[in-house]
Amino acid sequence: MSSNKRKSVSETPADSRDVRLRADQPEHPDEGPFLVSFSSKPKDASTLSFTEYHTAEKVASKRKRILAAENDKITYVGNNTDARGHARYVVGVYNKRDGTVKLREAPTFRIATLVKSQTMGRSELIGDKNMAARNVLGESFGTKKKQKEIRAYERNQVDINTLKDIAGIISDQLHDKASAIPTQEQIQLSALQDRPIPKYNPEAKTPEDVYHVDDIVSPLELRQMNYKSLLSVQLKSELEKALSGLRTTQWVVEHLQQALQSKADNDQLRKILYVSHMMRFYGLKENVLNNPNQLYKILGNPSEVVVEGLLNRFTELQDDEQYRMTARLKDKLLAHILVLCLIIDNYTIEPSSIARDLSLTATKVTSMCKELGCRVANQRGDEIGAVAAKTAMLVVPLTFPQRSLHRN
Repeated sequence: MSSNKRKSVSETPADSRDVRLRADQPEHPDEGPFLVSFSSKPKDASTLSFTEYHTAEKVASKRKRILAAENDKITYVGNNTDARGHARYVVGVYNKRDGTVKLREAPTFRIATLVKSQTMGRSELIGDKNMAARNVLGESFGTKKKQKEIRAYERNQVDINTLKDIAGIISDQLHDKASAIPTQEQIQLSALQDRPIPKYNPEAKTPEDVYHVDDIVSPLELRQMNYKSLLSVQLKSELEKALSGLRTTQWVVEHLQQALQSKADNDQLRKILYVSHMMRFYGLKENVLNNPNQLYKILGNPSEVVVEGLLNRFTELQDDEQYRMTARLKDKLLAHILVLCLIIDNYTIEPSSIARDLSLTATKVTSMCKELGCRVANQRGDEIGAVAAKTAMLVVPLTFPQRSLHRN
C-alpha cells in the first residue's frame, strides 16, 4: 500500500502542483506585452508584425505609445491614449518547470485601419511655364514693387509634389470615415445596449422571464442576508426595533412586515433585505465609500461579500485608489433596485414610494421604470377627489422609449 502511494506521488505531473503567482517587473517595459483591439478584424492577424514607438509625452499620466503594422493593402495604427475604460489588464505566463505564473501589466491599444493610397498620376498645371517666364522678366526688368510681389507669390506657392503623396491617404480616410457612419437602426440598437439597466431577455413571453435575480445579486450574496432574527417578530414596532441597526427604509419595513405575516419563503425575505442594502448604498457620499468603518456601519455591518459586491458593481476605482460612484453608475444602481423591487412586488410597483425613500423625485424614478420596459399608469383612488398614485407595471412584449435617458 505504501509503495503505491510513493508511486502516485512521484508520477504527479508538474502542472498539478500548487501554482505560485509572481508580479513581473520587466527591465525594458517597452518590450510588451500589449493587448490590441481592432475596429476591423484582419483576415489573418498572425501575419502582422507590430512595431512599437514611444515618446516622452504623457497623456492622462500614461506614456504615449504607438503600435504600427502593415500588409500589402492596409496599414494598422493605434495608440494607448485612445483606449477607454478604467480596467487594467494583466497577462500571465505559466512556467511548467517551476509551477509559477509571471504576471505583467499589458497596456491596451485600439487599432485603426488605413487603406493605402493608390498611386496618383502627375498633374500638370496649365500656364506654369508662362507664369515662370513672366516672373523671370519681372525679376529682371520689373519695378521694385513688382519684384516684391513676385517673391511673395513664389513663397506662398504650394509644392504639388508634396501634396500628391498625401492626397490619396486623405481620400481613403474620408471614405473610411463615411462608411463607418452608423445607420439609424444601428444608432437605435446602440442606444438600447447603452442603457444602464440589468441584462434582459428581449424575447420574453412573460414578465417573469424578462429579468433574473442572479443578474441583480449573486446567490452567495443572498445567502449572507440574516433574516432568522426576524422570524419571531409579531408587531411592526418589534420589526422596526429589530431593524434599527440596519437603518432601513419605509418600503423595506412595509414589505418585510407583509412577508412575515403571509409566511413568505426565506428567499423573499433575503431579497427584501438586499434591497435595503442597495437603498442605503445609493445615498452614500464619496468619503463614506472610501472609509471602511463608516461604510460597514451605515450598511448595518453586512458580510464582506455583500460590500465587495456593491463596490464592484456600482463604483469604479480611480487612479488614486479611491472609489467613486459616477452619475451613470448611480443610474445603474437605481435600475437594479427597481428590478428587484418589481420581482418582489409581482412586477407592479409604486414609483413614488421608492422615490421617497431614496430622496428622489417621482419623475426620476418613473422615467427609469420606463427605461426598464414598464408601462406607467394612474392608479384608481378609493376616495373621490383623491390624487391618483402612479403605478409601474412590467409588460411584455418589451418596449423601450426611443429617446435616450435624460437625468433630472
